[in-house]
Amino acid sequence: MSENIGCLGSILNALGLLPKQNNKQSKKIENIFPYVLRDDFLSAAELNFYKSLSLATKELPFKILSKVSLGDLFFVNIKDFKMKQSYWNKINRKHVDFLVCDNVSLKPLVAIELDDKSHQQSNRVQRDAFVDEVFKAANLPLLHIPVKNSYAISELTDLIQSQMKTNPIIASITSEDYVPICPKCQIPMTLRETKKGNHIGQKFYGCSNFPKCKEIKPYN
Repeated sequence: MSENIGCLGSILNALGLLPKQNNKQSKKIENIFPYVLRDDFLSAAELNFYKSLSLATKELPFKILSKVSLGDLFFVNIKDFKMKQSYWNKINRKHVDFLVCDNVSLKPLVAIELDDKSHQQSNRVQRDAFVDEVFKAANLPLLHIPVKNSYAISELTDLIQSQMKTNPIIASITSEDYVPICPKCQIPMTLRETKKGNHIGQKFYGCSNFPKCKEIKPYN
């Protein structure tokens, strides 16, 4: 019997009137999971930029996430369910290439779109304009960076840091939640206070593995 059973076949199948062979075939199809892990989660251009961005933020209290869904990043602040669903559908299947977050709270700080030639296409220009407005409405900076073979690490660092200074909301987040990472142990450091000596009462960050690790950083 043909696999395409049509409307009548669907009704008969729902009533359990089709031959058992078809039901078995249907169950067999339902139990198939034809999924394979991709080798290219990030494209070559994306991976190249990710490595550069990682170097640019190595000494900063940030984490980098990639391919973040706008549906996970934002919510729709409307009570009407139908309108809320309509607005959410507009962002649900869109994502941003990279998201720079606070390294402790993972609060989003800056988003980055890596623009290749595809962003020059008319439909993509419209898509980018819409996404720009979404980020603007949510008061989250979105940077557009053209694809290059190589990136100046210092320029990327300055670009990210400039966003921290110009956005008051981000500035408050980073100042309140900032906890440095121990360069040796790669874990969050602990705020401590000098108990004796010439610097008594002075605050500083010390490694949480003290006394095994004696790395320290100044408290600003």
